[in-house]
Amino acid sequence: MTQVAGISSVRTLQGASGFPKEGAGGYPIDSVLLAVVYTGMIHVLATIQLQPGQRSAFLKEFHALIPLVHAEHGCIEYGSAVDCPTKISLQAPVEADTVVVIEKWVDEAALAAHLEAPHMGDYRKKVQGFVKSVTIRILQPSK
Repeated sequence: MTQVAGISSVRTLQGASGFPKEGAGGYPIDSVLLAVVYTGMIHVLATIQLQPGQRSAFLKEFHALIPLVHAEHGCIEYGSAVDCPTKISLQAPVEADTVVVIEKWVDEAALAAHLEAPHMGDYRKKVQGFVKSVTIRILQPSK
């Protein structure tokens, strides 16, 4: 295990190649992070219901935002996902006009700072016409 500021423990695999030397939020990566337990880590699932037919336009703006968010202090993960049609019977119906944003932050303070970042205000203005509703779940790792 390795100690990193703000992180209680990091298990690594030595000798892996093709991975960045620095992770999101500026934390150094010496090798592949296989399992990470962050002290006070916050998970966010934001389900964004879009106006019909606006997913591509929304995702164009969202993908432009990602590098700015990754550069924020305390960002561990920030990305989007959309429904994947499968033959698995337990799956909820596929929603073509929904995007789920999946985020991880080192703590609540980092998330709060993210929400107030100037580029987030700019992004909200750009996508407001595409968005019908947003539901946000803020979670913590279970113990």
